[in-house]
Amino acid sequence: MPENDSLTFDDEREPAGGNTDELDVDITPSDIVFECPNCGHVIVIDYRGAGLMVSCPECNNAVEVPIPGGMNVSDLDKSPEELFGLVLQARRSLGKAEQRVAELEAVISSLNERRTSLEQTRATMMRKLSELTTACNHLQRQLGEAAVTVTRMASIIASDNG
Repeated sequence: MPENDSLTFDDEREPAGGNTDELDVDITPSDIVFECPNCGHVIVIDYRGAGLMVSCPECNNAVEVPIPGGMNVSDLDKSPEELFGLVLQARRSLGKAEQRVAELEAVISSLNERRTSLEQTRATMMRKLSELTTACNHLQRQLGEAAVTVTRMASIIASDNG
């Protein structure tokens, strides 16, 4: 298969529905541009997607990417060296991902411990608040009784002096 930069197809053409200049993507010579047969949305995909089933970004229906004239799907097959390189790259990525998972699991564990500690502190503080509320209510009742007693005493003193 030629390199991406020099890839051309025998049947390169714009989709019937419109101008590809209006698309929000850069179209390269190695891209396949076609319309969704269900909704007419213009789809742009790299040549390596030829023959694959993809979801239309507009209507979400499955669409088969056309194979341009002059191209065979077997042209997309990679050499054993390329496949081995991809496997090595995938293994490295998997190793990094597993390391990241372990790091995130440690963070989750730490956060769960912190949450448990904060919940215990909150429960303790709520009990103390309840006790303080009870003590304040008791003190308020006693202050009310003391005020009544002082008022009685003042009236007794005032009646003796009178």
